[in-house]
Amino acid sequence: MERNQAKQVTVFDNLTQSVTDFGLLVKFKLTLLVLFSAVMSYAIVCGGKVNWTTLTLLAFGGFMVTGAANALNQVLEREYDRLMPRTANRPVATGRLGYRRQCFGPD
Repeated sequence: MERNQAKQVTVFDNLTQSVTDFGLLVKFKLTLLVLFSAVMSYAIVCGGKVNWTTLTLLAFGGFMVTGAANALNQVLEREYDRLMPRTANRPVATGRLGYRRQCFGPD
């Protein structure tokens, strides 16, 4: 019984670490800031007539593009990130997320 519980904790820890690594990979706070500015710009331009489909596509597409740019940046600079103390703990630099998986999807 204790053995199964230990496996469940390990799976939960791995899931927590994966979610944390994803947030670090896409730089979640920075991405939300970019989305906020895009959505506010749309709200100003539309003049009160919000098309919710367009707004949803803007938010989703903006998140995907910004997150992909941040992930690509970490993949391309993984060797330099290992050398700098500020960036040494990034998921790709530490090897927690393989760069091939980030560029090409699951193995």
